Amino acid sequence: MKRLAQELGCNYLDRPDNSHAKAGNLNHALPLSQGELILCFDADFIPLRDFLHRTVGFFRDPEVAMVQTPQNFFNEDAVTRNLGLEDSLEDEQRLFFRTLQPGRDSMNAIVCHGSCFVVRRSALEQIGGVPTETITEDWATSIKLQAAGYKLYYLNEALSAGMSADKCGEFVQQRSRWAQGTLQALFASTSPLTVPGLNWKQRLIHTAGIIYYLGSLSSLFNLIAPLLFLFFGAHLLRMTVPEILFYRLPFMVGFYLLYSFLTRGARSAVWTEVYESFLAPSMGLTVVRSLAKPFGVGFRVTDKVIRRQSLSVNRRVALPFAVLILLHVLGIAFSFLIGRQYLEPEAFVIVIYFALSNIATLWLCLLISVDVAQERPFTPFKHRLPCLLLWDDTGLAGETTTLSEGEVVFKLSGSPSNGRLPDSAFLHLPSLGLGDVPVRVRVNNQGEVTGEFLDLTLPQRRALIAYLYCRPKVWDRPARSELRAMCEYARAGLRMYPLAESP
Repeated sequence: MKRLAQELGCNYLDRPDNSHAKAGNLNHALPLSQGELILCFDADFIPLRDFLHRTVGFFRDPEVAMVQTPQNFFNEDAVTRNLGLEDSLEDEQRLFFRTLQPGRDSMNAIVCHGSCFVVRRSALEQIGGVPTETITEDWATSIKLQAAGYKLYYLNEALSAGMSADKCGEFVQQRSRWAQGTLQALFASTSPLTVPGLNWKQRLIHTAGIIYYLGSLSSLFNLIAPLLFLFFGAHLLRMTVPEILFYRLPFMVGFYLLYSFLTRGARSAVWTEVYESFLAPSMGLTVVRSLAKPFGVGFRVTDKVIRRQSLSVNRRVALPFAVLILLHVLGIAFSFLIGRQYLEPEAFVIVIYFALSNIATLWLCLLISVDVAQERPFTPFKHRLPCLLLWDDTGLAGETTTLSEGEVVFKLSGSPSNGRLPDSAFLHLPSLGLGDVPVRVRVNNQGEVTGEFLDLTLPQRRALIAYLYCRPKVWDRPARSELRAMCEYARAGLRMYPLAESP
């Protein structure tokens, strides 16, 4: 990295220790740089070409200390990837970044994400640099800047893209770290309840962010609640079957419709419950531990390195779901054995409904705990571009279906005279200005041709990366419907993608 920085004419800074992790790195770099505006990206993020054009104009107002843009991801998170729903399900963070943050912006109560933002140096220096008390230094920075009277703007445009945690263990660990750092704020000088300078709206919004993580205990309890009746006969919900149909069913339909409307399709209510259930065991444990010992665990960077891997089960993540499924099945069998269906028929029917709903959700969580095989080192993107495959004195035109940094998949408009393609050839992609690119040729069962790039020059690789990641509006995505989300929920459980369809 240092050598690359030298080639590009950039300054590369390091330090002798890693105290305070990312916050320490930023504070170390502040006195070694001079610019009034500081642009911050995590190492895995790639900005669009117009990032600065879209953001720096806000700083003409001297009261503006920061402009934050959404975190957007070019690969799929562990849930969508392990269930094979890449084309059907939005990433888990889209709701926060594209819906909740714009709402916070109306009250000057946005949260810094730690990446994809521009901050004013003088404002940062005024609050004493990046706070180091908690492991969520970004959240603490936004609170201190707002408490100092500065404006923080949220520009709701996808102006960059980074890597999501696509392995279930790292996905869980990352969310648990966020929970720990946010709860640490209750015991730090940046607590929204006590820090001077915030107005009541800002205190309310930031406190709601803390309370959100406490909700993981409720999600965990929901996964356990039916067991209390099945094994011990405890009544946690006193309601008849007609009351369930008359009150709960219309409420749930209305809730799903309202949720979809308020979030503008950024997140499905059905999949929100799945995400929260999947995170409930680890997040609930983190909440209890953080409240008992807030500063007991240090910062750990999320591993986002793409490695070739085979199908693997994360036992630590999968164990709670496997145990809960087993307990639900045993509980239902035990209730039938002792005759609860005769002793308390209405309560039994209601609890069986909730138990079966839990089993369906837990089954999905168990499938998510199986990391699917990953053979490609780069994320493929769908692109329809004209191309030309050349070898010897032969050339065939075609159109691409997917494109990545490592290969292109395309369909040819014809077939070679001898009926077979060569093992290696040259590929032209005129839309990208790429010509005579050597590729290794493979044909799959669907008649699609894969051209693996063998020796891209540095200008060719830069042109390819700029096209894939840096074009304005390249990450704009349409919202998904709640009805489709419910269909995908059912399909994911029956399809068993990690076990049946993963290569």
